[in-house]
Amino acid sequence: MTELHLIAYIMLAEWLLHYIPWREFLGGRDLPRPIAYMLGVCGFAIPLSLWLYEQGLTRMIFILWLAIVSAGLAVLSAYGADSVKALYWGKREASEELEQRRAQK
Repeated sequence: MTELHLIAYIMLAEWLLHYIPWREFLGGRDLPRPIAYMLGVCGFAIPLSLWLYEQGLTRMIFILWLAIVSAGLAVLSAYGADSVKALYWGKREASEELEQRRAQK
């Protein structure tokens, strides 16, 4: 596979992933953002990994996927932190609202 073929495969994969009717497959729901990110990354990383393998650059494949997994874990941990923060602030706002109601009585 030449570099031009690689780029064409990556472009095709990303184009197809963009235009797949995900809502139809998911019963009207949107594709969750982390899953969309993962599919988008796989759209370029898998063809690139195959090309690197053909070139005999197996160490680069390892480094590429290590970077991808590390970035993915960072994104997932940020989503987790956002969820915890939202729960905390939601409970805090609810308790403040309850205190205000009690003070009005």
